[in-house]
Parts: sequence; structure tokens; C-alpha cells
Amino acid sequence: MTETLTAEAATFPRICVRKPYYALRDLRIDEPGTATCELPVEQPVTGVVSPIGLGEAGRHMAILGLCAAASLAPDDARRYYLARRAEITWLHPKPAAAGGALTGRLTAALPTSRKATAAGLLRAGSVALAAFSLSYDVLKAPVFERMFSHMHHPDTGTETGTETGSSPYARGLELTSVNIGAQSITATVTASPADCAGHFPGYPALPVAVLGTAMVDATSRLIEATTHRPMMRWVPKGRLVFEAHRLIQAGTPVEIDARIVSSNGPRRTILVTASTGEETAASLSVNVVTVHPEMLRTP
Repeated sequence: MTETLTAEAATFPRICVRKPYYALRDLRIDEPGTATCELPVEQPVTGVVSPIGLGEAGRHMAILGLCAAASLAPDDARRYYLARRAEITWLHPKPAAAGGALTGRLTAALPTSRKATAAGLLRAGSVALAAFSLSYDVLKAPVFERMFSHMHHPDTGTETGTETGSSPYARGLELTSVNIGAQSITATVTASPADCAGHFPGYPALPVAVLGTAMVDATSRLIEATTHRPMMRWVPKGRLVFEAHRLIQAGTPVEIDARIVSSNGPRRTILVTASTGEETAASLSVNVVTVHPEMLRTP
């Protein structure tokens, strides 16, 4: 009798991430190119009004998208799917009111052998919370290993820290050297190889979603500082755009710069960049509406 592989067991040989970075629950490949799962919430949500942090949502949905893309690959060879761009459109006017299990569904395409895309919805219960549009560079394992041979570190990136509460992804990176200006904030983050467990085993690299979480944390600190309200919350509005330009080796300090580029009452447009030296590694553009915590309390 032939044993039927689970979607996860069938997908793992084709993809580049492992636990604990991979934390999807009940992964299913409904048909080639379409994947669904339940999203866990591993990190406390701070600043943003949402049932899941923006960076963590991006992490899980990006992994779901690469699983969907891998199901379209012409063979079982391992490929690296490097997330390059994410457009997230927030659909629910009151994210805090969206309850129920978080589930994702993405449909992927392979425009070329070196590119992948995925699009679909993040839901909270039956409510559509956000629409995701993702794009990736695709590299076969030998190509990736040749391009990033300088990052090779065989003793890291194994499936460690998978017990409840022990994953490095249950916490964000610490913002250090924080400097707050009138309309801006700068800070530094550094991820150790242990902070990147499961993200490219043997080639520990700062996950762009973890960097994105740090950029969102800087956004929250900037909003608190400029509104002079330490507990000020905010809601993302419209389209958020995140772009990753280069892979960052674990241990490399990353400078984050967040600044308000326009402001009108509670509405703000914030641009965040992350750089290593003179090179921009990632950028984030988000429109927000600030919300006082008192307004979130149920009568």
C-alpha cells in the first residue's frame, strides 16, 4: 500500500525554509499553485491594531506563497524563493473587531523559471482582513549556494527551538541606538545566526519579514513619540508596500530610518528604510490612522 504524503512532507524537499521559521498549520495544496493554511500568532501584537502583527502576517503569508509556487515547480529539486515585494491592502475597517482563526489562501504563478508571484487573502474567521500580492526571485539550490557561498555556516539554521515559547520568532529584534527627531526615528537591529533559525539552513540570513517587523516597531515608536502618547495605537489604511533589495547575512547591523512624509490630523504616511552601510536593503511605505487606546475599549 502506497503511503500518501502530507502537503508539508511533499513540499519541504522543494523549499528553502524549515522550522521554526516555518510555522504554518494545516498546510494544504488544494490544487497545483493554490495553498491554504492556518496562521499561528507567535508574537504579542503591539502598536498596530490587528489580530496579528504586520511583520508576522507577512512572514507566514510569504511562506504560504512560496509553498504554493513550489507546487508548480517542474521537479522536486530544492529552490530558494527570495521574497522581493509585498503589497498588502487592508480590507477590514476595524481590524480589532475581526475575530476567529487566521487563515490564508494564496494562488501562485511562475512567470519565468526565475520569478514567482502569489496573491490571495488573509482572513480572520469569515472576514477578509487583507489582500496580499507577493513576488519572489527563484534560485535553484546550486545557484543560491554559489552566489551566497560567503554566508555558508553549516552549524546554524537547523530545526531548533520548535518547542512552545522557545522559537526566536516569538519575539522581535531589539531596537538599539534609538534616536528620535521631530518627525523621524533612527535605530539599529542586528540578528544573530540563532535569530535566523530555519531561514536558509546553512546560510543564516536575516528574514525580510523579521526586518519588516523591526521596521513596523520603529513606526510604532515614531507614532508614540510624535503624538506624545506612549500607548498610541494605529490602524493601517489602504495599501502597504514592502520591498526587499538584498539578502542580509546574520550578524550584520542594519540601520532603520522611519520618517513621517505627510500628516493630516490622525492620518500619516510613513516611509521606512533599512540600510547596511550605504546600501538600501529594504523599504516600507504605509498609510496609518492613529487611534487612542480609549477608543478601543468595549463599553
